[in-house]
Amino acid sequence: MKSIKVQNNLKSKTIIGNPDEMTVQQAFNEAQLEMGNGILNLNGVVVSAQDVNRTLSDIVGARDTYILASVVKADCA
Repeated sequence: MKSIKVQNNLKSKTIIGNPDEMTVQQAFNEAQLEMGNGILNLNGVVVSAQDVNRTLSDIVGARDTYILASVVKADCA
């Protein structure tokens, strides 16, 4: 079990989970956060729409910490 920080533009939550079993979609659901229409990245690696059902360790390998973010960039926010 590892600590996984899940965040979007509005909120950030830390959840505990197994990165070998948890997908990107599951992490956002567990944290009760919206993925929205933002750019997804996991530890700095961009996560495409096809990868949201892959496990965290599948995408970036074994890590000590995992930071999963959905970021919306707007010019005039």
